[in-house]
Amino acid sequence: MTRELSTPYDFQSKAGISQGASLPALRRLEASGFVIKGEESARRRLEYQATGRGKKYLESSWKALLQPRTGDLDALLRAACVALLMGERVKVVAQYLANASKLRKSVGPASLSGGPGLRDPGLYAWMKLAGNPIRAKSEAAILKKMASFLKKAPK
Repeated sequence: MTRELSTPYDFQSKAGISQGASLPALRRLEASGFVIKGEESARRRLEYQATGRGKKYLESSWKALLQPRTGDLDALLRAACVALLMGERVKVVAQYLANASKLRKSVGPASLSGGPGLRDPGLYAWMKLAGNPIRAKSEAAILKKMASFLKKAPK
């Protein structure tokens, strides 16, 4: 938690994390003793602050986010941003994104044959499964572009 990200609204407006997602996460962090909640202001603005325990945990655990994985695109991009905010070298983060791109490219081609009928309850699941390789290819391109951007970005 920083001054730039201390309220659920900050998480939404600056980090793209909805208040509906940030509030339960902040409550769990508070219950674990990683953050404390301040007093609610007149405008119902509720600020959170990292505790000493929370700061130590963040410092000791954020690098685990850069392990190779095939998580969803948002999780990969957020991990890259956390790494940069925590001071990781740009080259390391760019390589993380490039590796994630390669993992995405390894997904097999889409098969649109043998789908269920138009009134079959399994139609949605089949559509999603059939679209996964196409989505993975697009996400691989996005990750590759982000890696290239970081490599060329001014330090």
